[in-house]
Amino acid sequence: MASTERKAVLVLGGTGNTGRPLAQQLLLRGFAVRMIVRSPQKLPPELATNPSATIIEGAVLDLSDQELERHVAGCVAIVSCLGHVISCAGMFGPPRRLVTQAIKRVTEAAIRARVSSGEVGRPVKVILMSTVGVSDPTSAQDRAVRNTCGQHCVFACLRCCLPPHADNEDAAVALRGVAQVGPHGSVEWCAVRPDDLISGDLSEYTIQPDLSTSLFDADSTTRENVAHFMCELIENDECWGKWKGRMPVVLNRPKQVDSSAESGNPPMSRS
Repeated sequence: MASTERKAVLVLGGTGNTGRPLAQQLLLRGFAVRMIVRSPQKLPPELATNPSATIIEGAVLDLSDQELERHVAGCVAIVSCLGHVISCAGMFGPPRRLVTQAIKRVTEAAIRARVSSGEVGRPVKVILMSTVGVSDPTSAQDRAVRNTCGQHCVFACLRCCLPPHADNEDAAVALRGVAQVGPHGSVEWCAVRPDDLISGDLSEYTIQPDLSTSLFDADSTTRENVAHFMCELIENDECWGKWKGRMPVVLNRPKQVDSSAESGNPPMSRS
């Protein structure tokens, strides 16, 4: 793909452990990547100096509506890999609704940018990195898996005492709500739910439509695999058509796989 033909993707959280491999994989696939980051110095040199990467220094919540519209204009996809830093200040300090406010603002900005430009064609794909700690309210399977007294008690405590968990739940609700009330055909969404995130190389993974294990029976997902699946959602129309408007679960080696799960054997490199 020639540089003049590169399609743009906006990545939030590009300095994070999942956002960074996502940006790298997108560049390998021939996309132009825009990243809004607070600390550009945290980016590896090969990413920070890549001519197809645009680094926008700042906090997404500090940008004006006009600035956000400018950054999302022309993007085929927006991906949020934002999360809270695992520290006392990161989990309990402001902004407590970082992920929710960010995904809501960029989705609204994408809608405004499409309307103001009069652009028609494919909707902008908005992808949220969520977690298996967030249930899909439309899934009977999710409700069944989480329908135990112990899990109800734990999640009630998490919502009350751990702001990042409530933020993750609210973010999924906000994304669904904004996308549904926006002009028809302007944006479409997908919330990707990995289990316990770990470091590791790209490997085989499985995509499931619903939860298959309880909170007390966790599985694992490598960040490289999450990034790969997000790239597939962006680049592969068939994959997007299957998972848009849904909350797929990404697992490395699921302890049980239902009949509707699909497995992947991703290539180790892309040209």
